[in-house]
Amino acid sequence: SQLEAYIVQLHGAAERLTQENRKLRQIHASMGEQVALLMDVSLLRQQAKWKERVEALRATVDKLQPHYSGMKGWRMHWDIQLFKALEHQYQ
Repeated sequence: SQLEAYIVQLHGAAERLTQENRKLRQIHASMGEQVALLMDVSLLRQQAKWKERVEALRATVDKLQPHYSGMKGWRMHWDIQLFKALEHQYQ
């Protein structure tokens, strides 16, 4: 019936959303771990390593950008986290 087909379609959409959400949560958690690790990298003594890690984080966001609209807030969140890691270097 039409109702059963709609329910199957709805379940499929819900499953895709769940998988996508899981993927994005894993990326978010990984980025958080990477920013936390940055706090242990000396900006003065290991500047190349610091820069490499920051570029990797930005590349992750840049890679996701074309697939999701409305990432401005998420990008701003990570800019703030990077600023906190940078600020930590000056304490």
